Amino acid sequence: MQLTVGFNPYAPPASSDAPCPTEPGARPRSRVPLVCGILSITFSGLFLMPLLVGLGSAAIFYTAARPPPAEAVPATQPAPKRPNEPLSDSGAVVLGLAVLLLTPALLVLGIGQVRYKRWTLVGTTVWAGLAVLSLLTTVLLSSVASTDRFTHAARMLPAVICLAPYPIVLLSLYSRRRVRASLTARDTTCPVR
Repeated sequence: MQLTVGFNPYAPPASSDAPCPTEPGARPRSRVPLVCGILSITFSGLFLMPLLVGLGSAAIFYTAARPPPAEAVPATQPAPKRPNEPLSDSGAVVLGLAVLLLTPALLVLGIGQVRYKRWTLVGTTVWAGLAVLSLLTTVLLSSVASTDRFTHAARMLPAVICLAPYPIVLLSLYSRRRVRASLTARDTTCPVR
């Protein structure tokens, strides 16, 4: 076996992630996409697990909660009442579809944001707009179906407080010039410092 002079087997391999010399006067990349990417991956993970469990339990709940067919209920007996729900059926469908479609998209966007991919600039803006739009649609559809506006507002306020800030923060952060420049820079530039 012949050893090469100057070869160190314990040295890390050379990669494209190795630090590169910075140009004089060059500003380092913004860390906003990295932080938002980590948050996006975390939030999508927090929503994916209950989503998968919720889909199974919702299927069981709705099949068990169906009212009996009309021929099974005698005419003298009143029709069974549905429980007081905070969302209308259409509001629940909109919110469910939004969470079902936007959560995996947030995971993909988070991975792209951590890697500073160019397409995340447009993808994050579209995702945040759709998230705000679906939340507003859910609130409007459920408020139309509600009979007591005050109770409805009290029930919807926690959901709005929990779900609305992150898309709004993403929209505001990704409209900054420095964040846009760090994402639109060529992939051969230096990594985050």
